[in-house]
This record gives sequence, structure tokens and C-alpha cells, in this order.
Amino acid sequence: MNLKRILIGESEKSRILSLHENLKTESSKLLMEQDSETTTKYFEEQKKKYANFPEGKVIPVEGGFAYQTNNGILLYPNGTAYNNRGVKSTENWTDEPYVMPTATTSTGQATTATGQATTATGQATTATGQATTATGQATGSQPTVKPVSFQSLPTEKDLRQSARDEERTKRSNTKQQLKDKETKIKNCKTTIDNYLKFNLGSKPDTDATKQQHLNYLKANCTDVEEINLKLVGL
Repeated sequence: MNLKRILIGESEKSRILSLHENLKTESSKLLMEQDSETTTKYFEEQKKKYANFPEGKVIPVEGGFAYQTNNGILLYPNGTAYNNRGVKSTENWTDEPYVMPTATTSTGQATTATGQATTATGQATTATGQATTATGQATGSQPTVKPVSFQSLPTEKDLRQSARDEERTKRSNTKQQLKDKETKIKNCKTTIDNYLKFNLGSKPDTDATKQQHLNYLKANCTDVEEINLKLVGL
């Protein structure tokens, strides 16, 4: 079979190369915006599912995006978590890890979460056009795994220290809560005692001292089981 060789001038080659580069840039921007938006949406949904979900924001990290809490903990969409000392948690923070949905290019061609194009049958392809399996692994090749050195892993000492720190913080918080409750009960009882001792209940409602005591009790003591507000008519 005779094939005709097509000759392309340098200017035409430059124009075609420029088109490819522009398309690559626009695709990268599209995927970056989609990753940020969809990851943020995922964590917003998690906030609705978990009580006392920590406040924070989605930030860019190596390889994508993660949710950073206000106290420095990093929650990754795949379920892993790292404390503010960089120590990885032994348990996943969620049992519903996020799966990035597929996107489409401006030409309508489907792409995977990593931006790989897919064939007409929906089979993903690598950048070189090599077909991949449903899991994204190139056919006829081994999956690419980012190397991790043993030295970079937290040691048993690090993990034990992290567990001790968490337990110490938990005990400290519990102790402080008990102390705050004792102080609250004491203040409420003192307010009622003074109200009764100085017979503030007999004063007109316009009396400033009477209203100060009642307002304090309403604002701070209505949820204290140990306090009987009926003693002052509340």
C-alpha cells in the first residue's frame, strides 16, 4: 500500500502545539476547580451526618485537598486523619470515604478524577492512550504506588505519646467541666440566698437590684438541676 506523506510547515506545527497546550491548561484548571468544589461539598455533607463536627476549611495539600480543623487536625477525603503533630490516626475518621466523580472535557469526552480521558466504551486510558482497568490500573502494568519510607512513619513511641496526650487532654477537659459546674452551682445558690436574705422579692419590679438578681438567675441557672428557682418565683 502506498502512503502519501503529509508535509506540515513550522508555523502550522507551532499552531497545533499551542492548541494542545491551551487545552491541557484549561483541563487542569477545570479539574482543580472541580476537586475543590466537590471536596468542599463532601465535607459539608459530613458536617450534617456527624454531631459536633469540628469547624475548619478545605485547603490544598499534596495530591489534592483536605479539611483542616481550627486546631490543626487534617481530615482527608479517603478517611485518614493526622493530628496537629503530623501523627496519623490508627483509625479512619469516617466509614464513608469520598469518591471523586468523573468530569467531562469541553469536547464532551469523559475524564476520570485524575483527568485521564476515557474511551467511547467508558474504559479509562493513560496519558499515552493505553487502556486501563476499572480501577485505573493500566492494562499490562503494575499500579503506581507512591513510595513511603519506614523512617517517615510515626514510631511506637510517637503513637504512645499521642495517645497519652489525647487522654491527658480528655481528663483535663472533664476536670474543667466539673469545676465550672461547681462554680456555677455556687454562684446560683449565693444569688438566691441574697435575694431571700434581703427580701428583694417584696421590692417593686422596677427595682434595679431585684431585676439584676432575677436576670442573672434566668440567664445562668435555668439549666442547673441543683437549683430551685421557684424559691424566687421563677
